[in-house]
Amino acid sequence: MSRFNSRNPLILFLLLMVITLLIGGCGGKGGSEEEATSEEQVSESAEPSPEVTEETGEQNDAGSGSDVPADMASPYRIEPGTKYNGTVDEGDDGDAYTVKYNSGDVACIRVTPSSGVDIAVMCAEFTANDGVKGEEENLCVGSDIDRSDITRIDIMIGAVGGAGDYDFEVNMTPQNDGNSDGDAGAGEENVMKLEPGTYADCHLGYGDQTDNYKVDLEPGQTVTVQAIPCSGFDIRLWEWESDSECNSGVKGEEESIVSESERDATESYRFSVNTVGESRNPGTYTLKVTVK
Repeated sequence: MSRFNSRNPLILFLLLMVITLLIGGCGGKGGSEEEATSEEQVSESAEPSPEVTEETGEQNDAGSGSDVPADMASPYRIEPGTKYNGTVDEGDDGDAYTVKYNSGDVACIRVTPSSGVDIAVMCAEFTANDGVKGEEENLCVGSDIDRSDITRIDIMIGAVGGAGDYDFEVNMTPQNDGNSDGDAGAGEENVMKLEPGTYADCHLGYGDQTDNYKVDLEPGQTVTVQAIPCSGFDIRLWEWESDSECNSGVKGEEESIVSESERDATESYRFSVNTVGESRNPGTYTLKVTVK
């Protein structure tokens, strides 16, 4: 197969990756339309083979001693938290890797190409590519995954422009939304209960675009919710009962809502924190809940 030499190389790359992911055994959708299902984020849980089938005598992708082929049916195993390097050149359609996955983790992939290479990174249907040669690409696949039979995720790295080397690593980080050691759910049936307090390092990103929370209010009590995103990250606060939202449209800007209970009995005040626009690429936020 010829390398990406079309007028639209990124489109060809995406088509190739979709085909190889389908061959590699990625499943269909289920659950929320917004959220990627676990089968879309990972391949089958059968142990991958570390064998490399294409010998070039020149490349040494991830220390394999050769070129890692673009074959999602037999990706090359790497370890999380380890820095690797690879090469893409003429006739090299991409490099397929697999890494061990623990249920509930966020998998963050960082790829830094040499100055003459434009790199794209793909995991399931998610792709990171800014179209700039030498520009670092980051892709975090998040974590509405709670299945013990899923043990790995598969990654494709390919060039959409130029040829040369790249450095990469994959880091696994457990979610800790609401200090829960897990992910706050996205569906109405999966709402995380909070007590008044401060909750740091909550996470949103690809495959994890909504966190739902609730806090109990007594009659006449007032709740203040503050969501403070990290720099470069834009989020929205949404209040369920009034169907109102708060979003300044400024990355890194705090969003806040104040609401008073008007009921005669204890109620659960429910709210959501969402990603906005292009901020689907990952970020963290601090959540402050005050009840008076």
